[in-house]
Amino acid sequence: MSELVSLLEPLCAQLEDKIKKEISGPFNLPKKLIYDRVMPLRVNVRTLSESSYFELLSGGRVQLHNGSAAESDVSISADLAVLKELIVKQSKSFFEDAEKTGKILVKSQTWKGEQAVNQVRQLFSQMP
Repeated sequence: MSELVSLLEPLCAQLEDKIKKEISGPFNLPKKLIYDRVMPLRVNVRTLSESSYFELLSGGRVQLHNGSAAESDVSISADLAVLKELIVKQSKSFFEDAEKTGKILVKSQTWKGEQAVNQVRQLFSQMP
């Protein structure tokens, strides 16, 4: 298993739990219907030497794959050490500083990606 996959695996479960909470329950049915309609959404995460991607599926399921998705909606590029620090610190200010200084780049590739970029930023800056 690659070092990047090992680092991102816990985020996969956290992300799935968060999405399922947001779209579950009778009052969130409209949100769930919209969510399920626009999925799948693919988020590439790249370092200098490795790449992996999250695939967000209908029903709130999230899968982590080794390699890059050919048609990603969002791409995240950073040094592995920066990603580790983001996950450990869980700090919005650290994430914003890393983004301002170019240590991490979050870029949307599609319309779905544009809608998801803020959620991706939130995941990496304030993890549950």
